[in-house]
Amino acid sequence: MRNDRDSTIRRGARALALAGAMAWVLAAGAVGEANAQTAPATTAAEVVRIDASNAVLVRGPQGQLTELMTGDEARHFGTVNAGDRLTVTRGPARITKLEPLPSRNVATAESVDRLSRRLDDGRPGVVREITTTATAEIVAVDPIGRTVTFRGPRNAEHAARADDISIDVAGLRPGQMARIVYRETVEITREGR
Repeated sequence: MRNDRDSTIRRGARALALAGAMAWVLAAGAVGEANAQTAPATTAAEVVRIDASNAVLVRGPQGQLTELMTGDEARHFGTVNAGDRLTVTRGPARITKLEPLPSRNVATAESVDRLSRRLDDGRPGVVREITTTATAEIVAVDPIGRTVTFRGPRNAEHAARADDISIDVAGLRPGQMARIVYRETVEITREGR
């Protein structure tokens, strides 16, 4: 019984590491870009190795490698092995709340991840929903496209769209500080065996 439990924990840990690695692979292609993504972006990667400490090495589309450690939530993914091909689809960032601030605050960000099993077509995979609350400086505003580009901690620029018409995008000005809550989704699936 103990061996079954240990094996399940190891498989779960591998899956979580894979989810984190795929998020890195997808984000690596967008470093330095802050254009608001309007459609889902998809990329592929291959699991290179899973070592005894449950670190997962993944190769991205341009050959870049990343290695991450694992955690408990990985049980949602299922079994992952070296050589498996993965597909990562990142949805556009959506602003759910935006509050202009009257003063210059320090840029901060705090994210909460929720990981769940994909249920739609039976393929192994996970959906990671990342909700971030940021105090950030407004860099650019597109009131027609309802997008906001903002600079958070470590001068990282992000862009997100406000679909909710009650969010006043047109009232924002570059240089202004705001508290922004935005949500992104990353879906990771293993390609067929």
